[in-house]
Amino acid sequence: MADKTKTTMYGTVKVFLWILFFLFFVVVVSVCATSNKLMYICSIHATIKSNLQDIFTGILLRNTSLNVTLNGTLNVITEPTTMDRTRSVASRIVSKAPTNLQTPRPDACEDCFSHNFKYVIDNDVTCKLYNNSQEIDLIIFIFTTHQRQQERNAIRQTWLKYTNKNTGNVRYSFLLGEVPDENVRNLVEMENKIHSDIIKEDFVDTYRNLTYKTMMAFKYSITKCSHAKYVLKTDDDMWVNIPGLLKVIQREKKTLQTAVGGACHPVAGPIRNPSSKWYASYQSYPHNSYPGFCSGTGKLFGGQLRFKFSRPESLRGRRK
Repeated sequence: MADKTKTTMYGTVKVFLWILFFLFFVVVVSVCATSNKLMYICSIHATIKSNLQDIFTGILLRNTSLNVTLNGTLNVITEPTTMDRTRSVASRIVSKAPTNLQTPRPDACEDCFSHNFKYVIDNDVTCKLYNNSQEIDLIIFIFTTHQRQQERNAIRQTWLKYTNKNTGNVRYSFLLGEVPDENVRNLVEMENKIHSDIIKEDFVDTYRNLTYKTMMAFKYSITKCSHAKYVLKTDDDMWVNIPGLLKVIQREKKTLQTAVGGACHPVAGPIRNPSSKWYASYQSYPHNSYPGFCSGTGKLFGGQLRFKFSRPESLRGRRK
């Protein structure tokens, strides 16, 4: 009886092992038959990388300073931070991912970001000169969206007071694209009638279209505020210490004519996780690392650099 029970158990285990082997074989065949078999690995890596970035953000912020050094037209952090080293390792891992999934966008092209949008809201008074003044020290372009009126009011009542309602040596404008909701559009138009500090063009206002908003800032600063010595791009959830910033400008005024200042990163790799806010597909950016760049939370540069960033066709925005 005991031998019969042992034989039955042995047979059951044997069947179970055969089932496991069959399932393993099916999985292996499925994986090998998939041409994009590495994409899952890349997705896992991107998720881990994103989590590591969150962990090390505090370390990065403690180590970041406005140490302006020349590197072409970029300001970079001279001493690598923990975040930089993490990104460097992550970039090397990304290099193992497939790069021939789709036809990649070329590194340089003439019509990738044509800017022929027209103004929906246009404030010529933003850079108007008063009291026989011939120059404006700084123009600040603040990226925002229609729904964030509360944030705009908060900074109007705090750090933007330094601008004396756009009559001092520092000026500002909130930058917007277009939205389909008529009620939301009407609220923004009413807000602008009160403050006269909004500039808006007719491209669709989405996160992926921030490049258009940047080009709008360049266009406006060249065509309507060319007498401003320096340009700052920032967001509506940032606090800008304008007096402190003017001191930095005075100290680094020569360097800022050929460099961009801010929280800059010499090493960073694109995030390939489609669920990430900062996802970059291989088609949109086929390389394994970005050139050095500065955080969008604050970019400062001399007035002459805007002409290098803009092509002549970017100045052809039509008025309404």
